[in-house]
Amino acid sequence: MNTPTKADTSTYYIYILELDNGSFYTGVTKYLFRRWKEHVSGKRGARYTRAHKPVRIVQGWRFAGTTGQALKIESLIKRKTRSFKEQIVQSPILLQSVVRQVVCEAIVLQPVSPEILDKVVNDADSSD
Repeated sequence: MNTPTKADTSTYYIYILELDNGSFYTGVTKYLFRRWKEHVSGKRGARYTRAHKPVRIVQGWRFAGTTGQALKIESLIKRKTRSFKEQIVQSPILLQSVVRQVVCEAIVLQPVSPEILDKVVNDADSSD
């Protein structure tokens, strides 16, 4: 596995939303606040979140990497069972070892604090 150079990397957020039907939606973005607003508005959200409205961001991770790595992590989570997703929501550090085995050993995922995730949701709600 090649480690990308600093010039190749950007900061990405991997996030898991809880939807109004109780399901989870996993996504990736460079701009978490903007992406939350898009999901909630239904204008530029994913097709699934247009049909099932987001209730909250239940977990998020930040990391520096490439677009390809970000998409691989998103895909990895989407392919996992609900039970696995519940585990990483409760203990976000668990995702780190899986990502290092499957995507790249050099990736360091930083869980986004629940306070920050709540702030994203609440600030978006108050800016409408």
